[in-house]
Amino acid sequence: MLNVYFFCFLIHIRIRLGLSTLIMSVRGQLQSTTGIPKAVSSIKLLDVLLEILSTWDLETATAGSVRRHLEKDFGADLSDPKYRIIKEKIDVFFEEGEEDENEGKGRRRRKRKRNEKEICIVSPQLQDIVGEGPEMARAKAVKKIVAYGREKGLHKNKSIIYTDDKLEALFPGRKSIHIFRIDNLLAKNSHIQPLKGMLFSYLLAFW
Repeated sequence: MLNVYFFCFLIHIRIRLGLSTLIMSVRGQLQSTTGIPKAVSSIKLLDVLLEILSTWDLETATAGSVRRHLEKDFGADLSDPKYRIIKEKIDVFFEEGEEDENEGKGRRRRKRKRNEKEICIVSPQLQDIVGEGPEMARAKAVKKIVAYGREKGLHKNKSIIYTDDKLEALFPGRKSIHIFRIDNLLAKNSHIQPLKGMLFSYLLAFW
């Protein structure tokens, strides 16, 4: 009797495996014949985002234009929670630009956890690189460093920037920096500080 049950169990497993294989095969055929894009991984999108950072004009690119590029080329809906890391990285580097008249219709503007347009106080060392006054948006400061590395030929690859004397003054002890860590490292070394927060601290100090 036990052998009969075991035999039936094996048949059940084989049927399920066969159905799974059939479903995957049909899904692949539908995607190839109907043009439905296959799901793309976050790792792949991060690699493409690094390519964008190393080739696009960062002065004119916006968060909206980068998202549309990724969604159009890869069929990825960046509102999907599984692409949360992609949206966060885009927001670190790009300020929200105006939507095109047609492309922006019917699409709800995505909310951000942090305001990348927030004006920050920039340290003298960072001013020496970005070439502007003591106040700047966080995203713009990050883009300026990436552009500086590109201009000076410091990019080891799409993701790593070697530090010269000026960059080493910003990031002491680091011979290279990862593009996606620039934002955190600037804040950690107090090279960008929110203007509102500093004003609040001054008011408390003189209260």
